[in-house]
Amino acid sequence: LRKTPLLRRDLTALGATPWAEYPPQALAELVVDEPSAWGTLYVLEGSTLGGRIILRSIERSLGLTADTGAAFFSGYGERTGHNWGIFVDALTAAHRRAPHWEDAIVASACACFAVMDDWLATGA
Repeated sequence: LRKTPLLRRDLTALGATPWAEYPPQALAELVVDEPSAWGTLYVLEGSTLGGRIILRSIERSLGLTADTGAAFFSGYGERTGHNWGIFVDALTAAHRRAPHWEDAIVASACACFAVMDDWLATGA
């Protein structure tokens, strides 16, 4: 949710109308317990890491920067990789503490991908 203002800023900079609902309610409904929170966070934080790669491509091909319509993809800036490492360490510790959560974490991550795919496909 901390990145929502970045999405809205990018959409406005690109001349689009920001979505009325973000995140989609279905995404919020995925988080019902700790394992589902880990799975959902895996997808959301992973997108931040991938966003840095996308940002480099957008800068080269479209000339957009974090200040001109690609702020969302800048993630945590230079700290993105470091923050991903912190997240992975925390997820690994949770898995060690409760290895029986693994299937629930994976199922939640898959459900999060599906919700995001559906939401984006509808043009919401």
